Formats: sequence, C-alpha cells, structure tokens
Amino acid sequence: MRTMLLLCSVLLWTNRLQADSGAYNLADFGPVKTPAEAEATLQAAITNVIAKGGGLLVVTTGVAPEWKAHNPAPSSTQAGTPTVTVIDRRGGVERTILPSNGQNNGMLWTGRQISRAVRQPIDMTFGVHSTETIDTCIAGGTTSYDQAILDEVKAGKDARIHLPSMRGLAVGNHMALSGTPRGYGNPYDRGPIKALGWDKKRGAPYAVMDLEHDHPKDALFYDKHVVNSMTVTDYSQSDNQSMSLIVARKNYGQGDSFVISAGARTMGNVMSGAGDEGGLTYASDISNDLQPFRSKVESVDWSKGELVYEPGPVRNHTLGTSRPLINFNSNKWVAAGTVWIVAPGHRDPWDPANQSKTGHTHEGAALPGGAIIGSKDCGWTKDVVGRFFAVDEPSEYLDPKNDPEAGYTAAPDIRVHRWYQIMKFEERPDGTKRIYIERTRWWTRHDVAPTLYDFENYTWDQHLKPLRYIIAPGAQVADVSRAWTNSENSAGHVYKHDPRTLILAPSSDAGAAFDFAKGDPIAQAIGSDPWNVTGMRVRHFNYLPSTIEDASYACVNWGRVTVDAAFGIHGAPGLEDRIAGSKDHRPAYLKGVDIASTTRVGVRFGADVQDAAIVFEQPHDRAQPMVWHVNDRPTSKLTVDPKTGDFQLQGGATRVTALRVEPTGGISGGDKPARNLRGIAVPVKAGANELKVQFARPEADAHYAVQVQPSWFTAAVVEKTATDFTARFEKPAPDKASLDWILVR
Repeated sequence: MRTMLLLCSVLLWTNRLQADSGAYNLADFGPVKTPAEAEATLQAAITNVIAKGGGLLVVTTGVAPEWKAHNPAPSSTQAGTPTVTVIDRRGGVERTILPSNGQNNGMLWTGRQISRAVRQPIDMTFGVHSTETIDTCIAGGTTSYDQAILDEVKAGKDARIHLPSMRGLAVGNHMALSGTPRGYGNPYDRGPIKALGWDKKRGAPYAVMDLEHDHPKDALFYDKHVVNSMTVTDYSQSDNQSMSLIVARKNYGQGDSFVISAGARTMGNVMSGAGDEGGLTYASDISNDLQPFRSKVESVDWSKGELVYEPGPVRNHTLGTSRPLINFNSNKWVAAGTVWIVAPGHRDPWDPANQSKTGHTHEGAALPGGAIIGSKDCGWTKDVVGRFFAVDEPSEYLDPKNDPEAGYTAAPDIRVHRWYQIMKFEERPDGTKRIYIERTRWWTRHDVAPTLYDFENYTWDQHLKPLRYIIAPGAQVADVSRAWTNSENSAGHVYKHDPRTLILAPSSDAGAAFDFAKGDPIAQAIGSDPWNVTGMRVRHFNYLPSTIEDASYACVNWGRVTVDAAFGIHGAPGLEDRIAGSKDHRPAYLKGVDIASTTRVGVRFGADVQDAAIVFEQPHDRAQPMVWHVNDRPTSKLTVDPKTGDFQLQGGATRVTALRVEPTGGISGGDKPARNLRGIAVPVKAGANELKVQFARPEADAHYAVQVQPSWFTAAVVEKTATDFTARFEKPAPDKASLDWILVR
C-alpha cells in the first residue's frame, strides 16, 4: 500500500512538474513502439496539451525510430490561443517542429520568439552585442578538391592514385574517383584516403585508396563539402509575398547604418563619431591578410605526419589547409645564381631548338604560359622537386619596409613571399636548368610561370632580366584541426597547453638533411594564386522570358532629390601617381565597365540628359581616347587635345554622308577612296608649256576632279590618268613659276 501511494505521489509530482515547465513527454500519453501507435498518441497528446494551455511535446528515445515526427497542432493567430511545439530528440539530434502559424508578435506571426530589450548602459567600449550568435569552427575534416589523375589506375586494395597536386588532401578524407577522363561518368569509386605519399621515381604525390573499378588516366579525383553556420530554406507552394530573410533597421539616432535585404528607415543625420560609411543597404569590405602563421619547430614525427610547433605569438588563427608550411632556416635554402622568368607568349633566348614552346601561352588554357630558367651556376638538381620556389626581389614580395597598410589590409609584419611547389626539374644542353611549378586555376598546370607584380621583371627577346630567388624545403599542410585555436582573441598568442600539432602531407625531403628539425623557424605561406573576392555576383539561369524587364542590377530613384551617381567607380584619379605608388604598376582598374557578353545595345540612353550623354573630363592634361581594335588592322583612335580642344583621328578613313576623308588626306564623294589630296607651290620650269604631276599613290582610275592654280595669268587644260595628270598652259611659264593643285574624287 505504501509503495502504491509513493508511486502515485511521484506521478502527481511528475505531471505537476511537466505542467509547470510546459514540457511533456509523448510517451506519457500512450504507446509509441510502432509508427501507428506513435501517430495515434501524437494526436491525443496535442489535444491534451492544448487543453492544459499549450506547451512543448518532446519525442524521446523509445519512440518508433521509423516514425517521422510532425506537428498537426491546430494554430490560430488570435491572441491567447494556445498551441504546441514538437521537439524530436531521437538519435541525439534535436529537431524543433513549430506550429504552422504561431503567436502574434506585432506585425509578425512567429513560431518561436527571442526578444531582448537593451536599456542599461553597456559597461564596455566597442564590441558587437548580439541577441544570438552561431559559431561554427571548421578546423578540419572537410575537402574541396577536383583534379585529373596523372596515370591509369587498376582496381584493388591499396591502389596508388598519382595526382598533380596534394594541396587540401588529408588521410581520412572521403573522395570520389570517376570512370571517365575529365568527366563524372561511371563507374565510380568512393571511399576514404588511407595514406598519402610522394613517389620520388614518378616525381608526383599520390593517394592510397581501395578501388573496386579500373579508372583511366585523367579520371577526376574529387570531393567538396559545404559546411556552414545556418541554412534557411523556405518551401513556398501557396501564393504569398515572402522572403527568406528580413533584416530591418529603424535608425532614429546618429551612426553608421548597415542593412542587407531590407528597407532602411532613418531620421538622424547618419553620421557621428567620425563614421565614414553612412547609410548602406549592402556593404562589402574585401581585404587580404598579410600576417600569416609563424613559429619554430618543437618536434617532427613523419611516421604520423605530425609537426608540433612552439608556443608564442604565432597567429595560429590564420592556419589553413591547401597552403604550404615553409622552412625558414636559410641554411637549407638554395639561392645560388639567378633565374629568368620567360614571359607568357615570348620565346626562351637560351633554347633555340625549343623557342616556340617555352613561353607558349597554351591557347584555350586557363593559365598563361611562360617558363622559369635557372642560370648555369644555380646548382639545381632533381632534389629541388617537391620544394617551394619564390622570387626574392623587393618588387615581388611584400615587406614591412615598402608595403604600407591599405584600408582594412594591415601592413605585413614579416617578409611575405608567394611560394610555388616545384613539380619537375629539367637539365638543358646549354647548362641552364628549368623547373616546373604547380599553379591552379580550376585545373592544375605545371608548365607555366608565376604571375609577377611587375611585368618588367619578365624576360623576353632583347629584354633579359635576371632575378634573385629562393628554393626552400617545406610541406603542404593537410590538417589543422589539432593546431588551430582562435588566437585572434589573444593577440596571436598560443600557450604551451594549447593544441599545437599540424598534420603535414608527405614531403620529398622527409628524413633527409633538408627536413624540418627542432628549432627551425617556420611560416605558412599566403596563397600564391589567390582568386580575390568578388564584391557582388549575379548569375541568371532563366529559361522563360520575363513579363517585366529584369536586370542584374537596377537603380530606381523616385525621390524628390537627385542621387549623385547610379554607378560610381572611385579611387586613384591620377594615373601617374597611381602607377608609381602601386605594387603592380597598373591603374586602379583594368576596366571600369566590362561588357563581354552579347547585347542588343551595349549602353543605352533612353531618357533625357541635361548636359551630355557622355562627358570626357581631362583634369590632368591627358587625352581620354576612344579606341577601336579591328582584327589585324591598325588601331583606330579618336582623341581631343586637352590644351587646344582639337579633334584628332588616327586609323582608317573618315566617312560622312556623300563624303569620305582618307587618313592620307584624300577626299572622295563616292565609295572609291581618294589616295591623293593636293600639291602646293609645285615648281614649273621657265618657258614650259606643260607640267606632268606624278601621284605619290595611284588613284583607282581617272574618274576624279583636279583643280589647277598656276602662279601666273594663264588658262590650263588638264589630261588625267590613274597615276598622274598633265597641265597644259595657254601662256609659257615665267621665271620662278609654280602651281597649286587639289584633287577630289
């Protein structure tokens, strides 16, 4: 009897606890072992919970695993109407299934509400104070790789797959291998990488996998993960006005105001505290980080592929895969002699038998050509394969002394080179050497030269530019998950108790004299071939014509005051100053507006303009030419002299209706061009009764008009041919006689 009373007390206490907390267990409302039982119990539980004022209905372990939880709770937007939220916790993953409408919250009907009222002064300076944050730290385990394999590979256990690049690969990565060259056809193999290695004989890295099928040369070895903080998906099958994300900022005070996908409402001046952004509906700040990870080696264990680095101010928050770790012990560097980097499209002056190929631009390829040639005294051997090459000229590296900060890009705090892995070595008959480096733009190529900041540093015919260089040992970083901490929060510092173990891909120098050793200074290279961030991209994949004109970017001003520019391109207006102060000696933009697609009209003016459709300003006394490139013909150019305002046309003929003016000055009133224009003060011998004038360029025929003006009083008759004309005079020519003539077709 006492046991029964105790059990009843526990049940009453449990039900009261559930009612007080608003959370209920689905299994408490009936059987849940089968899908049919769970479905019936769900309906009963929802009715029961709503009758109790609403609450959370939790699905826990023990409910039929094959049953799909859902939320059929009736819902109303009327104030005070209770509803139910279902929370499915089976399998260790929590799914929250909200009611269909939710509760009224101002203009929003929401299934879940998070609200915060900030009223008290914030007791700190600066900082972002968010109501909710989601932090996802992607430190390892993910892959983004897609390359063609170098050799055919046969099915079997522990198959070696030779690859053009090891960047971004780690043991354990799950990869796919296609069955067709450069394509994604069957038969596929999928599975984890069991090992990585460097084949010294083949001169290439490889991955080890178990394969069920044979795969041809150039089959694709690939995988790509998408790991992010939040995915928002709306399924809209019913007519409504909706957007997946609403961000509305209502700003009644001063301050920089940022909004994305929203309407911005302001009443203040949108400027305080030296703010420089003003009101923005979309803001993009793009910068490079030039202060990479740096440390010293504490220990190396190649049996595990592990390198432990020393603690200190190492900036390990910048670690990442697909960038190499470089050994900065200069005693292990090769830097003898010099290199010449043959410019893409130019010939190698030291290889007469193979000149046309060395600097070849590889028509249709994604990367340019070029070549890296070592001088006869460089001392290179095949041992440099697998190491890393950098140009060691001040104009080709970044340095605290000559590269200041730029906006949000902080100045480099150590010397920063761009390092390229050497994939092939070649001895040449004349004693020079050639190395082939890895570059990737979609596909990986080894027979191309690096892109230099300064084009004058390239070598071509009659322009030989020897360069200093470094070849350093190193290894590709395969995994940083046990080496990364967010040291940005500690001014870059990492402490002894922090994780400091890097996983490295196999190195060609592993276990040899040029390997990493305790005390060696190390740094992770910045990306040698970055694809810098695009501010905004719009891609259309439409198949249907639009009822209303669509646009990639639309500017509309229905306001009562003017907007300064619908599209503004600003920065560095002076060409000489920009070129002199830039790293690559180029203008701020290579193209202000680039139209490289078919259009019916390139630029259209379909409304009134107050001053001009196009205005050319010439503020620095430089002509602003309009240029036309016409196949292999000379470039045509129209300029206006900034001092005199005179028009100058260079190139082909100038035509207006019924008039054609040739570059040589010839004037024609028809389709056939005139090749000659006039003669001034042409001498005539004393006593002569005629003068034959030979044209500098033959005319098409004798169908032209020529006007002759002798320097003495006489009549003249002209006989014409395509190559000359003859003027006959009524009176013989006096001493010092001459004539002028002009020709029009």
